[in-house]
Amino acid sequence: MGRMAPDLAGHGASSAPQVAAAYTFYALAEDMRAIFKRYAKKRNVLIGHSYGVSFCTFLAHEYPDLVHKVIMINGGGPTALEPSFCSIFNMPTCVLHCLSPCLAWSFLKAGFARQGAKEKQLLKEGNAFNVSSFVLRAMMSGQYWPEGDEVYHAELTVPVLLVHGMHDKFVPVEEDQRMAEILLLAFLKLIDEGSHMVMLECPETVNTLLHEFLLWEPEPLPKALPAPLPVAPEENK
Repeated sequence: MGRMAPDLAGHGASSAPQVAAAYTFYALAEDMRAIFKRYAKKRNVLIGHSYGVSFCTFLAHEYPDLVHKVIMINGGGPTALEPSFCSIFNMPTCVLHCLSPCLAWSFLKAGFARQGAKEKQLLKEGNAFNVSSFVLRAMMSGQYWPEGDEVYHAELTVPVLLVHGMHDKFVPVEEDQRMAEILLLAFLKLIDEGSHMVMLECPETVNTLLHEFLLWEPEPLPKALPAPLPVAPEENK
């Protein structure tokens, strides 16, 4: 079984183009498509967190025969993506750079159920804000995907596991509940002790849910009964 965990442009080991167009949803989705086409097997399971859920949805919609299951962690509702014009991320890059310590603290408060030393270390180790201010601004401003509405999500045919940390201040539980209603075959699991970064806060719980979902297989559709043979008409005596 192979595993692939790509870094989006501007993150991790990926290059960071200094062109805002490289960070739109469509540009990043094409990056994901290229990686998927290069490494996809016959049966593939996609796992996405937060914004990453949108890319999993895109790939599952584009390649239904290759995507076996999807796992969505605190991804939000089945709504089209639109950037907020009043967002702090629309401020000039230099201003965002100066505000980065405040942004990190705000994320700690909103993304974790607790804000102790453990959570601060997890935030640091996870490199949640280890991107340039330019990349952060371009990423947030480029989240435009009008096609990803309820109709689009309802067309997904693969089984989906939805995981939601109940203390999430970014994604209300109602959004994931709506996602579960829209999807054809979905299982919503709520984790009381977790928040937006539930996979870091409650790794054992999340791993158990993922393991059980990966082992689970849907019941095969019943085979259609053969059509009855035509009855020969009785001969007149």
